[in-house]
Amino acid sequence: MTLGAYPLSDVERIPTPAVVVFRHYLEANLHQTIELAGGPERLRPHCKTHKTREIVGRWIELGVTAHKCATLREAAMCLEAGARDVLVAYQLTGPLVDQFAQLAQTHQEVRLASLVDTPAIVQALDQAAAKRGVTLGAMVDLDVGLHRTGVPPEEALSLCKQVQRAPHLRFAGLHNYDANNRSPDVGERARAVTVTVERIDTLRKRLEEAGISVTEVVSGGSATAHLYARLGAPYRGSPGTTVFWDHGYAVRIPDLDPLFVPAALLLSRVISRPGVDYVTLDAGNKAIAADPPVGQRGLILGLEDATTSVHNEEHWSLRSAWASRFTVGDTVLIVPEHVCPCSNLHPVLYVIGPDGALQERWEVAARQRALVL
Repeated sequence: MTLGAYPLSDVERIPTPAVVVFRHYLEANLHQTIELAGGPERLRPHCKTHKTREIVGRWIELGVTAHKCATLREAAMCLEAGARDVLVAYQLTGPLVDQFAQLAQTHQEVRLASLVDTPAIVQALDQAAAKRGVTLGAMVDLDVGLHRTGVPPEEALSLCKQVQRAPHLRFAGLHNYDANNRSPDVGERARAVTVTVERIDTLRKRLEEAGISVTEVVSGGSATAHLYARLGAPYRGSPGTTVFWDHGYAVRIPDLDPLFVPAALLLSRVISRPGVDYVTLDAGNKAIAADPPVGQRGLILGLEDATTSVHNEEHWSLRSAWASRFTVGDTVLIVPEHVCPCSNLHPVLYVIGPDGALQERWEVAARQRALVL
C-alpha cells in the first residue's frame, strides 16, 4: 500500500472514533481519477463512498457533470451540491418509485434516471411520472456476470423497447457493474472488459436497428472504470472508492495502488490496556465496516502486527508485540479495508490540511436512504 504522511496537530478537537479526511490526498485522488479516465466528461462517479455535498461540488468544479448514486437521499444530496445529471443506480420499488417522481417534480430542470431490469418496474415508473407530470429517465441494467441485478445483454432488447415506448419515460442508456472482474492482473481485467464490451456493443447494434439510440453506457467500478472510460463515447466509467481509496483495493488491485493514496482514515483512541501485549481501541463495529471478516477490517498504523481478539460494537481488542508503545488516550489511525460503509457510520467527516490542522467538518448528508421516512 502507498501510504502518505498523516500529521494531526488538532487531534484534541476530534472526538473518536471519527473519519478524518486528508484534503490534499483527496484532491490528488480526484485529479488522478480524471486523468485515468481520459477527462472529466468520461466519468459518472459514484457518491456512495463519501455521501457528502462538498465532494460532489468539487467534482463539479473539476468539470464532472454526470453523477451516480445508490439511494434517493444520495440523489437529493447531489442536487443540493449543484449536480444536474444524476443516475440512481438502483431499481426502485414500493413507495420509492413515487418519491423518485416527486424528486423529479421538485427539480424539473435536471436530468434524473434510475435503473430498471423488470417490466413491472418500467410500468410503475411510467405511471408515477404521469401522476407527477414529469418525464423520468430509465436506464436498463445489464448483468454481465455478477448475477446481482440486471438482465443479460442478449435478453435486454425487449426491456429497452418497453422503456422507449413508455410515454413518460426517457430511455437513458445502459448500465453494467462488473464487480466480478477484479483480477489483480490488469491485463486479465482488460480482456474481461473487452468481452463485456463485445456483448454490449452487439446489443447496441440491435437497438440502433430498432431505432433506439444509446447515448450512454455507464460501466464498471473502481477496478475497471478507467478501462471503459478510455473507450470513449458512449462509455463512461463509474468509480467510487478512488476518491478515498482503501486497504482492500490497495491489496487486490496492485496496478492502481501506486496511483492513489488513502485519504479517509479512521481515527481511534486507546481506551484500555488489559494486558502487557493487549490494547483495546474505541473502533468497534459501529465505527468501521463490518463486512470484511473479523481481523481483516483495517490496517492499524503502528499496530500492523496486531491480531484481533475481540471486535464488538464499541471495542476492538488486539494483541500485538507493539502494545507496550501505547497508553490509554493515545490515538491511532486505521486504513479501512472497505471505506464506503465507514462514511455511512459517521455523521461528519473531519477535514485535515497538509499541516495536520483541522480545517472543516463536512456533514455526511446522505446517510438516510429515502426522501420521506
